[in-house]
Amino acid sequence: MKTVTKPAPPKKYCALTFDDGPDPRFTPQVLKILRKEKIPATFFVVGQNAAKYPDLIKEIYFQGNEIENHTYTHPVLNYFTDNTNLDLEIKKTDAVVYAKTHYTPAFFRPPRGRRPVYLYKILARNKKTLVMWDICVESVIDKKKTNFLVPKNKVIILAHDGRLDRSKTIKALPQVIKQYKDAGYQFVTINQLHSLGVK
Repeated sequence: MKTVTKPAPPKKYCALTFDDGPDPRFTPQVLKILRKEKIPATFFVVGQNAAKYPDLIKEIYFQGNEIENHTYTHPVLNYFTDNTNLDLEIKKTDAVVYAKTHYTPAFFRPPRGRRPVYLYKILARNKKTLVMWDICVESVIDKKKTNFLVPKNKVIILAHDGRLDRSKTIKALPQVIKQYKDAGYQFVTINQLHSLGVK
């Protein structure tokens, strides 16, 4: 009698990402949770915040997390007018991150998710890969919902650790992590997620 072996279920991965920091009010709390949960995250930092709080940049990076580019001043990108300052915004943030970590960001997330046509030309020139997201923690919280789970094999979770009051995000973070762990997801950085051949 022939034994039929069931194929192994596909592996599931998620990348937890944070925008708008570093911020001394919230970033240390995020890092504490990540240490406790023993998972990495990716921080899309605002360059002027990184320059202001260099010790936090070092702590993020040397804890085993990834640091990527979210512009220098968090500008509103105009959809129809070529923002010639964006090129400088990216370069300045890269320089600040490299000075503290010797790592040059490879990925970019635009403020507020705006993707004007000229963005792609600037990203290509700066050798950056655009990263968006599948679910935003704050949007779920605002809708007074508690289910953060997105049923995909590769999920990018957006949260924030700066600019506004992120107390609700900090409070919800353990629950977000638990839901994905319980569903069998492995937490990885954006770099790791992009290198995985999972659809």
